[in-house]
Amino acid sequence: MQRAIQSLGSLSSEGMLAATADGITRIHNHGRRLFGAAEKLTTNGDHLAAEILKNLAEEEIAKVLILVDAVRCPVRFQMERNRTLEYFYSHLAKGIYAEICNWRPINFSEVQRGIEDLRAGHYLDGPTGSDWIFPNQIERSREDKLYVDYVGDDSDSHAVRDCSWYTPTEVPWPFVTSAAIDIASALYAAGITTCGGLKIVARLWRSVEIAPEMTSHCLEELNWSTLEALNEVGLLKTDNNDILSTIRNRWQFPLWSLDLRKREVDKETLREIRRQWVPD
Repeated sequence: MQRAIQSLGSLSSEGMLAATADGITRIHNHGRRLFGAAEKLTTNGDHLAAEILKNLAEEEIAKVLILVDAVRCPVRFQMERNRTLEYFYSHLAKGIYAEICNWRPINFSEVQRGIEDLRAGHYLDGPTGSDWIFPNQIERSREDKLYVDYVGDDSDSHAVRDCSWYTPTEVPWPFVTSAAIDIASALYAAGITTCGGLKIVARLWRSVEIAPEMTSHCLEELNWSTLEALNEVGLLKTDNNDILSTIRNRWQFPLWSLDLRKREVDKETLREIRRQWVPD
């Protein structure tokens, strides 16, 4: 079998919405099953395995948000819709979708700036903010929980020094659900991800210009209008205030207009910044 998610964009409007709704149901149920297994692991004291499985559940659930964004993308932006569908297979893009669910931005411009940082192939960090060069933070966070590796400092001489083995650490973090799982599950529970719900999403959102100055207040009004439109035609599947509040206040800006692919960064530029750093 071949991966064919991009072919969704070539279906008729009705066909795309029906196939997307079917896929979202399958993805949501699989993601919740993974999360339930993670909860059982942490109950048994296997905290690292629980975190790994929770992160996999979060990645899977992020695909719900990606598919909904493909529906929110205006028909005339076919290239952007196809690019969004490609994110279905990208660990980085899924990680970005999950990460921004934790944000409370003032406007879309703030989201754009934050995502540019998350896309960086390498970045500086450490006690002073510029001590070491690290690989992409989304990918690094993911892999640090999964793999044993032999790592070292990328020094100014371009040689890798001070090498040692890194082993994922067993840390009994408080086990909580992720914002991405909460939001995607709320969309599912409210009926937004049904075929009928997605038709309403397409009708309301495809005419909206997601400009940099678009505020979170405007976003919340659109989120609420979506729920009201579902309710008017009898498609709203819940009156649970927590679910409705999650959708209104935490469903994020569409990202279909943004490039979520890794942005290459010149490591020599980062080395120069590090060399020039002086204490305040």
